[in-house]
Amino acid sequence: MNNTQCNNCGHHQAVPAHYLGRSVKCQNCGGDFVAGAYTPQTHSSKKVFAPSRMTIVVGLVICVIAFGVWLANGQLAKKRRDEAMEERARKSALATEAKAKAEAPFYKSAQAAIEEAHNMKAAVNVGINHQKYGDQLISFAAKVENHARECYSSDVEIFKPGAKEFRERLVAAVAAYKSARGWWELKIKYPNARNEEYDYDEELQKKWTEASQCINDADGWYLKLKNE
Repeated sequence: MNNTQCNNCGHHQAVPAHYLGRSVKCQNCGGDFVAGAYTPQTHSSKKVFAPSRMTIVVGLVICVIAFGVWLANGQLAKKRRDEAMEERARKSALATEAKAKAEAPFYKSAQAAIEEAHNMKAAVNVGINHQKYGDQLISFAAKVENHARECYSSDVEIFKPGAKEFRERLVAAVAAYKSARGWWELKIKYPNARNEEYDYDEELQKKWTEASQCINDADGWYLKLKNE
């Protein structure tokens, strides 16, 4: 006997072997169908992977370690950035301090020179004899020369263009006062001489006016330098 299945109702029934391939009647629904050997369908079961507890634990540990490494790398990078910023700030502070030390003699000599320039200017405006004029001029010229040496030794004029203008105005003031002294000496030496081309008093006043203007210009540059 062979097991077969009705095509109409799905009923299973046994039929002799010689009926296979022939039309038979279903004992359940009474319908006709061609008998054939029934082969039950087998469904292949898919294996579903179910991770074990150990696998889950290992995975969690790996995640925690990875997060820790990422966090540590981030903190290390931040620390390095902070250290780099601190190092730049330290170098900047050192550079500023070194610059201030290098410029200190310049500002000290500049202040001494401009103060002596004002002393010279005030003495001329108030009135001064020839002997004291010469002494005052020597002192003024010495302060300007000392300031010029500080300018050359510190190279401050390279970084502060106003420093050069300040020095040149003082040098010009000294030159004008020296020229005035020359006219004054001619006036003393030749009190009764007449020169149709030059008036000693007029030339003397011109040089004093020129020196005074140079000192005023130097004042302006000095204030700019102090405010930088």
